[in-house]
Amino acid sequence: MSRHPVSSSALASVGYDAARRILEVEFLHHGIYRYRGVESAIYRALLAAESKGGYFPTRIRDPLPARAARLNRSPAVRLRVVRDPRPGRNRRF
Repeated sequence: MSRHPVSSSALASVGYDAARRILEVEFLHHGIYRYRGVESAIYRALLAAESKGGYFPTRIRDPLPARAARLNRSPAVRLRVVRDPRPGRNRRF
C-alpha cells in the first residue's frame, strides 16, 4: 500500500486500501500502524481535516483496533569481516 505525505505535527503519511478497508498511518516518531475496518469517508475526512493530529485520536485511534506494521521491505544489511593474517588488514564488506 502506498502512503501519501501529510502536513501534520504528529503524522508523516497515510495510505488507504479501499478493497480491504485498511488505513495505514506512519507517525513521525512512533512507527507505522494499520487500522482495519476504516470506511473510505473516514480516510477522506482525515486527509481533509485542518488538524490531522486532532482528528486522528477521536475518529480513528480510540474507536478502532490497531496493529503495528512491519514494513521494512529492504533486507537487513550484514557486514562480513574477511580475515587477513596481516595485522590491521581485516576488511568489512
